[in-house]
Amino acid sequence: VCSSDLIGHAAHRLHTEAASLRHIAQWPGMTLERAIRLLNALYLTSNLMVTRSHPRARPQPSGTH
Repeated sequence: VCSSDLIGHAAHRLHTEAASLRHIAQWPGMTLERAIRLLNALYLTSNLMVTRSHPRARPQPSGTH
């Protein structure tokens, strides 16, 4: 299987389901580096929707309202 086929499959899969970087890196044929590059490419082409649902991904509260 060609690496471009694996990347294409991963990109298609991301259109149908949400996944963390760690999860993507565990998909067949993927590595952490490939997953990072894939997400970066999708982001740069405006094909990536970033969600900040995890508490660590949200900004810290300022403490003043």
